[in-house]
This record gives sequence, C-alpha cells and structure tokens, in this order.
Amino acid sequence: MGFFAPAPSNQPTLSSLINFSPAGIIQVRDGDSFVSSGVSYSAGETLQFRLVENLPATTYSLFVTPPGGAEIPLATNLQVPSDQRGATTLGGWGQQVNAP
Repeated sequence: MGFFAPAPSNQPTLSSLINFSPAGIIQVRDGDSFVSSGVSYSAGETLQFRLVENLPATTYSLFVTPPGGAEIPLATNLQVPSDQRGATTLGGWGQQVNAP
C-alpha cells in the first residue's frame, strides 16, 4: 500500500509505504527500505490505516486500527521514499498485490 504523488514527468507514481510480510508482520518504509513495525496482522482481517504526512520535512507517520481495536502507531517521522521527495501534493492511495 502506498500513496501517489506527481513525479517530475507529471505522471503519478506509487510509492509503497506498507508491506505485509509472509511472517505476519506489517513492515513500513523508512526512506528506501522496509523496516518492521512490530505489529502483526492476520489474513482476512480488515485494517484501517491513517497517514500523516509532512511533505516539506519529507517525513510521514503511519497508524493502523484493527477491527474493534484502538489505533496503533506503526511508526512516526519516517523518511519519505527518495522517488517522492520534493512532492508538494499527494494524489491518493493505491495498492500493488504480488502473488505469493
């Protein structure tokens, strides 16, 4: 899962921010690499995500709310991926699904 921001060519590109590891742990992107959030997930559960971005500082924070639970911070003040640095607006959320 990630966000779209206009690229230099004016074509939106997807920067993946959240990865669901096969080990059942949500990973988050810090700069150009993924790190463990320490938060687990289960297949089939519906999660709600919240993104708080600070584009001028090139940082963002991610939060998740599990079904019937309270919001959990996945990570705060992460570095925006290098392909999105310099973006002044976000164009929306997206997802990329890879077969196991």
